[in-house]
Amino acid sequence: MLRYLSTSFCGADSGAVDWSAATSYIDRDATLALGALEETVKVKRYYQLKTWNGLNRRLSAFSGEWIFRGQRQASWGLTSSLERFTSCVAMHHAEGFMMSQFQRSMHRYLDAADLPRDELELLSMLPHYGAPTRLLDFTSSPYVALYFAMEERNENGDNHAVWAVDPNWCREVVADEFKKACGRQSYEPYELDSSMIHPNIFRAVFLADGMDCVLPVEPFRRNERMNIQRGIFLCPGNVQKSIEGNFAVYSAHEPEKHIIKIEVPDDLRGRIMEELLQMNITRETIFPGVEGFTQSLRQRYRSASRVEGMVERYNQRVALGFEK
Repeated sequence: MLRYLSTSFCGADSGAVDWSAATSYIDRDATLALGALEETVKVKRYYQLKTWNGLNRRLSAFSGEWIFRGQRQASWGLTSSLERFTSCVAMHHAEGFMMSQFQRSMHRYLDAADLPRDELELLSMLPHYGAPTRLLDFTSSPYVALYFAMEERNENGDNHAVWAVDPNWCREVVADEFKKACGRQSYEPYELDSSMIHPNIFRAVFLADGMDCVLPVEPFRRNERMNIQRGIFLCPGNVQKSIEGNFAVYSAHEPEKHIIKIEVPDDLRGRIMEELLQMNITRETIFPGVEGFTQSLRQRYRSASRVEGMVERYNQRVALGFEK
């Protein structure tokens, strides 16, 4: 049995997004298929962006506590690595196996100070070492999410996507059920309003019977990568359902205002990566260490080559008398 760290936490308020001026997009209601439930949650989708400035304005419009996830393919849904690894029916068995085996053997590979102190910390470590988990990576930075969405080009020219989710809405919709799952008549504000959920409550809500919900969570101890990437997780309460299946309980609570999908054309990738480089968002900065540095060299080379090409073309125009 893991031993738990007892700590109090505090949260923050979120703000609304005004999308009324989204004139540079063609907007329509899209739907998320909710697994075997055959239900839908409407999300607002903005796409056919024409410029970096238009995208930058939309990302800058978010205020408060919104969280973001970048995905290379806009056609991909919100699915965890555990969902992709096995079927919904077997997910709780697979997760239990991964956790127990990791717990049994991790002392052989990690220093005592790095061993997880509770189940959430253990779950958050699994993807770092390549094991599937129910947790879905998000970040509080829309530009870090944009980097992950655009880092690799889509050979077929398909759109990329940045997802935005309002975490306070995720909490508020299931607040009453959350209270019941905790087995009490009331709860301290930090127990729901913060993503740093107490280990005992995490066990009651997510690991016991598992209530249908999707909540933002993060371990109390954050590793270097999470800090740099401003990382946070979305966690489904019922591991026997997909993440999108857990979102079914939110269908009657205006999800189109709180789940936003922004599609980004592949042909904007070059300009976007240049802008992110100017923001110092590269593989080197968000993946600390020599591996991140060497992987970032490709982006730096492309940027340098593009500048050299522009200079060469300008010199050619000067030689031909087109520039003075």
